[in-house]
Amino acid sequence: MDIIKKWYCDCKAGARNFNLQERNEAVLAFLICFRRLKKVTEVFYSGRCTDDMRIQLVKIF
Repeated sequence: MDIIKKWYCDCKAGARNFNLQERNEAVLAFLICFRRLKKVTEVFYSGRCTDDMRIQLVKIF
């Protein structure tokens, strides 16, 4: 959950300091934590994933 929060705070601040591996780890952690969210898993490889993650995380944090 820490990497998800770190990614979210980074995105919220407007920074893009995550490299591809860190981004993938955050996406994987998000999907594991919130695997019941069917919409998120459907868009994992669509390119909209980070936007959908951000929307869901706004509701959580």
